[in-house]
Amino acid sequence: MMPEQNDSSLVPFGNALARLSEALNQPKTEWTRDAAIQRFEFTIELAWKTIIRFARREGFECDSSRQALRAAFKLGRSNQNK
Repeated sequence: MMPEQNDSSLVPFGNALARLSEALNQPKTEWTRDAAIQRFEFTIELAWKTIIRFARREGFECDSSRQALRAAFKLGRSNQNK
């Protein structure tokens, strides 16, 4: 099962990604650099948590960011073969 584009679990990740993009497009100052770093960290954390939700739907057991990335790689490879 592939995630639908309108899947509500992608909304928070999409919002975080948009906020990161906004921070990266601001004039370069020490403050905006710090804000961009914080938003990057938040976005990465949401990314792996979102991957965990999708992986669990597909039957993968994930308890960490490392396991989530491995599951995402396996899911991506299995979907390329279809």
